[in-house]
Amino acid sequence: MNHNKNVVVFTLLTTFLLFLYSYVATIAHTNFLGLNNVSILSDILTERTDSILQAAAAMPEDTAAKKKDKPADKPLASTVKGEKDLTLYTLPKTIVNFSTDTALPALPDLMQKMLAIKRNKKGKVRIAWFGDSMIEGDLLSQTFRRRMQQYFGAYGVGFVSATSVTAGFRTTVAHKWKGDWKEESFKTKDLSVPLFLSGHTFFTGNGELELKDMTFKDTTQQIEKALLCGPVHGGMVNITVNGQQRQYKADKPLNRLTLDTSASHNISIGIRNDKLPVYGVSLEPQSGVVVDNFSFRGITGLELGKLDTNFLKSLENENFYDLVILEYGANLMFRPDDVDYSWYQKHILPVVRKLQKAMPHTEFLIVSTADRAFLYGDKWKSATGIENLVKIQATLAYNNNAAFYNMYASMGGAGTIVSWADATPPLANKDYIHPNHKGAETLGNMLFDAFIKDFQKLRGAPAPPPPPAPKAAGPTAIDSAYTVTTCNTIVDKKSNLEWYIADDKDYTWTEAKEWAEHLQVCNGGWGLPSAAQLLSLHKPALRAGKGVIINGQKFYARMSPVFGRIGHSSWVWTKENIDEANANTVNLNQGLKALSPKKAASYPIRAFAVRKLNAPKPGL
Repeated sequence: MNHNKNVVVFTLLTTFLLFLYSYVATIAHTNFLGLNNVSILSDILTERTDSILQAAAAMPEDTAAKKKDKPADKPLASTVKGEKDLTLYTLPKTIVNFSTDTALPALPDLMQKMLAIKRNKKGKVRIAWFGDSMIEGDLLSQTFRRRMQQYFGAYGVGFVSATSVTAGFRTTVAHKWKGDWKEESFKTKDLSVPLFLSGHTFFTGNGELELKDMTFKDTTQQIEKALLCGPVHGGMVNITVNGQQRQYKADKPLNRLTLDTSASHNISIGIRNDKLPVYGVSLEPQSGVVVDNFSFRGITGLELGKLDTNFLKSLENENFYDLVILEYGANLMFRPDDVDYSWYQKHILPVVRKLQKAMPHTEFLIVSTADRAFLYGDKWKSATGIENLVKIQATLAYNNNAAFYNMYASMGGAGTIVSWADATPPLANKDYIHPNHKGAETLGNMLFDAFIKDFQKLRGAPAPPPPPAPKAAGPTAIDSAYTVTTCNTIVDKKSNLEWYIADDKDYTWTEAKEWAEHLQVCNGGWGLPSAAQLLSLHKPALRAGKGVIINGQKFYARMSPVFGRIGHSSWVWTKENIDEANANTVNLNQGLKALSPKKAASYPIRAFAVRKLNAPKPGL
């Protein structure tokens, strides 16, 4: 007995040590004992590619798409006017369609529709953003949506899945559910009905949903709340809306059941039909820009091949999308030494072609992977093959008449995720894969800026009108809150802060910091403000200074005219030092915090100094 016990203990201990070695060797990318051939994880990692392909292939047969498409390995005929250049994919912070005429928008149809919305305040543009955990919990997309809706008008969170693993930390919607919910998803082997775009379909016989849109505070804007669902036998279904039972027609592959169009941000829904395929709820403005987040943790994009072709075609009538964004890549880089992603190019191509064929009036934007790192030796470095993967993704866009945005280059390229994770405060998590909330906000702002740059390339159309000028400043409650001293400082008694504005000229962050800290006006004691302190000055109905002209349009600082010394800018430095190259600024035109390069910013940035009223002054 003792002998057998010793054998068991020895076997378990040996297995544990071997597993521990395999794990360390894999994560640390090393073979320090020369035992590479006995790693018990090597087979698992070697077969990861096959498992990805098998998971994507394990889908119901799509008879509507069988053998009707052109050979998938041939590039489509180009829809771009003039010459194309693949190397344009390397441009950071720019949306490209590879046309050598870079003065033209890369998304011409979308930009024309957005121009109409900007000018007429009518119409609606829908954007579907597909991705993995990089956009989970509405990260990136929430910032992009907010900026788009601030610029083009109206608000609303868009699509919300019936249930979600992200409900606990998503901030753009308050989301609760009760009852028993059955789910089918991309991970379900045998589907009973087609999946929705989110990769999920739900069923319930006693379910309740409670949602509150958290994207805006306006209590007068009407917001449309609609249940998205599949067909039900008999074509009619009873839904309880805010405590009242109503009957709706649900006989199409995709049904959009309008439940409420009031200004209320809240909706409660009861469903008592376990045969009804439930997808989720959309909360959106009656006009403006809608951005739907379709995140699914751990996928590569190949899983979109499970979406039914006939179902996709039904979107044209019930829930048409003007733009589809495809952002994947992090889950493709699971081995440190991988440099060849041609297998992915081969298998993602028919998926993209399928989506494009089913949605012929929709433009597509492929967003590259962001930076991610592995531990090479004793240092975290960007994945060896990441630039090869980015080029594969760009080639996919180039050959399929899709636009492309290089997120990897836009965020800074090689080494960025490491510097972000190690920064104070950090912009990324210590897994060296995922940006945190601050980092995601930075990436979302970058994409929005790229969109606006593309929007402003429109030719033959008048520039969007500037915001209506406020009435001449009189003795308003806002102005009376400030007092100008004999030192030309501005006292805000409500916040207990005192302000001084530097000369109307451009400052680097270091110049602004040194100016504020050495300022001796009224006995000194000054410093750069925080973002929160600057944002407290933002008053959308007012304007200060002379404004800055960007692409023919003037942007004023939206704040009390008492701050008129801001001059020809609406950007101001904060004291918030992010890393060696960047610091936070505040855009007082839009009331937003943003990451800006400390040197050579492409827009004018001014300097404000601040001190607390009760703070002791040097020499007093």
